[in-house]
Amino acid sequence: TEAGQVFAKRIDRAIGYLNSGAQAVVARKPDLGSDAFLRRLATTGQLHALVGVVEHGGYAPAARHLGVTQPNVHRAIRDLEDMMERRLFQPSRFGASPTPEAIVLARYTQLAFREIELGLDELRELRGMQNGSIIIGALPLLRTRVLPLAVTRLLTQFPDLQVRIIDAPYDVLLNHLRHGRIDVDM
Repeated sequence: TEAGQVFAKRIDRAIGYLNSGAQAVVARKPDLGSDAFLRRLATTGQLHALVGVVEHGGYAPAARHLGVTQPNVHRAIRDLEDMMERRLFQPSRFGASPTPEAIVLARYTQLAFREIELGLDELRELRGMQNGSIIIGALPLLRTRVLPLAVTRLLTQFPDLQVRIIDAPYDVLLNHLRHGRIDVDM
């Protein structure tokens, strides 16, 4: 169907991000499990745990954010590490310290998750429900003049659209953009 074709494109992109992340991890240490991750499929729970621990700095805060128990997060990470044949986190005084490989894989995973969210928005739009969302990153100076006009015009065309604005310095916005946390950087 048309909806299936639209969503399949987003899923292909999401899988592409995951593959790119796995290839980037393998390229950092090719002597370990060269393509183990590419041959096996990680679960959504494992990937959410990875992103949660990287973002929140530990198993307990990630578990609270994800609404699961700490042992579940720890098990998901351990299973992912076993699958990839490498450590993704090192114990630290403040929780868990991600390895460079974990940071890279989490970034690509976040991009994959965002592709799926955007695909779901596109499916709703095909059904006539134009109530998707957009996350805009704005530099402090733009939010006073340019951004209000742009958002007003956007909402005139798409009145049910949910607009979220994140106000931050450039380097923070760039990081959010690279990790799929915002859609547009102004």
